[in-house]
Amino acid sequence: MLFRSLEAYKFKNYHSSISILTNLKEKFPYHHLFGNFIYWIGENHFGLRNYNLAIQAFEEVQKYGNSSKIDDAMVMSGICYYKLGDYLKANKIFQEILKKYPNSEYKNKSRKYLALLAGKIIS
Repeated sequence: MLFRSLEAYKFKNYHSSISILTNLKEKFPYHHLFGNFIYWIGENHFGLRNYNLAIQAFEEVQKYGNSSKIDDAMVMSGICYYKLGDYLKANKIFQEILKKYPNSEYKNKSRKYLALLAGKIIS
């Protein structure tokens, strides 16, 4: 079913993907990929430009310390806040990624957003 949800996401069938992932989340709350279910719900909301709902999902992922999607969720939260114009919150998240996850695959993306934010934040 996870594969089906990712296929739906790939073809921008976001509502279908959310439905499948929500079903997985409800049926398998102790599954080792539980954090991934939530993460992809967030990605689908992001695709729909529902940034506040995406943030809720991405922040929920961060509650699961054993999820492999924590830094992914953090960077997506930062991007959502950036798109919503909450530059201070976005800046804080990208700084936190660099501090907590210095070897993250998202360190360069975080630096890129920090550079963009530098001109938007008035100290």
